[in-house]
Amino acid sequence: MVCAAVDEGMQKGEEIMTHIMKMYWDMNSEKLRKVLAERTDLNSCNYKDLVKLTFDTIYNSDEGHMNYYKLNTGAITEIDDGDYQGTLLFTIPFHTYQPGASEYIMTFIEYGSCSGCDSLQAAKDWHTDKLTEEQIKDFMVICKDLVCNAIKPFNYGWRADERWNIVEEKKDEERNS
Repeated sequence: MVCAAVDEGMQKGEEIMTHIMKMYWDMNSEKLRKVLAERTDLNSCNYKDLVKLTFDTIYNSDEGHMNYYKLNTGAITEIDDGDYQGTLLFTIPFHTYQPGASEYIMTFIEYGSCSGCDSLQAAKDWHTDKLTEEQIKDFMVICKDLVCNAIKPFNYGWRADERWNIVEEKKDEERNS
């Protein structure tokens, strides 16, 4: 799967994500790769586990965060109105007492019923503990989709935070040509 945040951007070959998530992805994606390589439980994880791991490693790992600006990944809510296939919607509150509507981020991933149409099922190897290099690449794509799809709802008016605005970047191949 490619970043699916905005269909228009995908058609142009651009990666779409918010400013803040792009900054943290660029800063911490290698850290995520190392975590994926070290963990022994990922061949049995689900998408919610992967959302927690991704946002803990990418967003929450910055030591410069004040606690209020970290995400409370222990309180992730998963919405699944699908059956054999569909979209998983995840809401993640910021680490604050009784978060208000503008104190959440949301992300999503589309899933299928088999390894032919579901990225996570296809990436798993049910026989090994640690991920292979190929699996790490596949897991990184899924994690990047989750980061690309992350938005802060109600990010307008007095609640507006420019860090959560969308930034579009051309893929590396296009930037270098």
